[in-house]
Amino acid sequence: MFISNHLLFAFFVSALQFHSNANPNVSISNPAVEAVKSSDQLATLVEAAVDVAHEVGLIKRLSDDDSRKRRNSDVASIQPISLFPSPFPRSAYQQAMDVHTGMQKLYFLVSCDFDFLVKATEGMDKSNNLYGRMIEMMKEIHREGQRQPYTLFLTRSDYMVDSTTDERDGQQRFGLKQVEMNIGSVVGSAMGPRTAEVHRRMLQRMRMDTSNVPENRAFNTLARGLFQAWLRFGDPNAVVVFAVLQGSMHRFDERAIEYELQRISDWQVEVVRLSSKEAYSKLQLDPNDFTLRLTADGRAVAVVYSRSGPLPEWTEEEWEARKRIERSTAIKTSTVFSALSSSKRVQQLLAQPGMIERFLPEPKDRQMVEAIRQTFVGLWGLENEDKPTQKLIQHAIDNPHLYVLKPQNEGGGHNYFDDELKEKLLQFTREERAAHTLMQRIWPVTAKNFLVRPMEEAVLDDTIVELGMFGYLLGDKRDKSIVRNKQHGYLVRTKPASSNEGGISAGGVYDSLNLF
Repeated sequence: MFISNHLLFAFFVSALQFHSNANPNVSISNPAVEAVKSSDQLATLVEAAVDVAHEVGLIKRLSDDDSRKRRNSDVASIQPISLFPSPFPRSAYQQAMDVHTGMQKLYFLVSCDFDFLVKATEGMDKSNNLYGRMIEMMKEIHREGQRQPYTLFLTRSDYMVDSTTDERDGQQRFGLKQVEMNIGSVVGSAMGPRTAEVHRRMLQRMRMDTSNVPENRAFNTLARGLFQAWLRFGDPNAVVVFAVLQGSMHRFDERAIEYELQRISDWQVEVVRLSSKEAYSKLQLDPNDFTLRLTADGRAVAVVYSRSGPLPEWTEEEWEARKRIERSTAIKTSTVFSALSSSKRVQQLLAQPGMIERFLPEPKDRQMVEAIRQTFVGLWGLENEDKPTQKLIQHAIDNPHLYVLKPQNEGGGHNYFDDELKEKLLQFTREERAAHTLMQRIWPVTAKNFLVRPMEEAVLDDTIVELGMFGYLLGDKRDKSIVRNKQHGYLVRTKPASSNEGGISAGGVYDSLNLF
């Protein structure tokens, strides 16, 4: 059913060898940064950026060890941001926009293929208990039969711009390469637009052109997806449940979607926020028709938007609440099927030659298939003990700078690079190896920017940009038809070039784009 590591390794080895001779530190200029001529000018700009960030709501609640205090806190600070938008190739941005609806269609079709998901996730339960619970639930729901044919995908596909030198003419070439596909709990749809607004103001202060900062209303895109799902459910009195993480640092991001959903529905839609613990007592499953209802007043739940979970620390009650949601007639984003379809194991399998065509076999899809494939990098599973896998592992040990070792668990974790990657491959047990995916390393371009973090001095650094594109798909799993498939909006997260980990909580900052 799936292609061996041997063939896939051969398919990518030429690209890896090419990268071994490439310059991983290609830098592009940032005119706004170059226009800052003094420390006094910088201090004035930073002060202005902080004020604008507060004004437009680019903020977060201050964290506290006591989650109850954090949840009730009325004290906020700015989000970490770059002072100016980062230069980004217009061609790569257009490529990311053009491929997104095709990417959503691909993952929707993957989520509809139960047999493929079973085969793809085989063995993951042995190396990851969280995935074991999810796989068990998927099989149980499939046996019982899914009572809600419609499914909603809220997505963010993350990319970096890979830089290589063309051996024919010595020119630098930029290519868009996918890091991962996120479905359901996609964060940043409000922070991206607010960062872009801060950056437009900063460019205006510098008397610089703002027309190359793309329009961004990502939170509107996600809200429209939720609204379309609510309409499809067909009950004007039904509510939308946001299943959230208690004390989440993304609360304002969630609220922006909630308020936009209410605005575009002319306040017809009521949103109820519940943590996974609250869901157990405040949601019940109607035994007669499997409608999900609020315990308090019996109103039906039309849509469940899961902003968190499943998580390894979940209690049995939290798992039971999730099962009620999965078994119900509520339209869900995401389901356990779509969550597993976006796992790194599935991403790895889709990178195999010919695998995209399994889901998009029609001649009319050929151009989209090729566009999707151009964004893929090499991905390999490490669960087997065969010779091709051992050869691959040895190549990574000998050339650790060409790879990234990534944990299978969603929501990330510690990625391994360079000597640490080599050390882990030498030390891992078979079970530990199986819980990781080996990925071809992307060599992104760098650019200078000032990084502005709360309560700290601004720092000038070489930075790397990661672009996330937002969209939504509403589909019918009965016949695999697509009701709506839309893309709009983006998120930019930027990190120091010296850092391997790139999330906001790991030292990254929110950013926007200045297209060239």
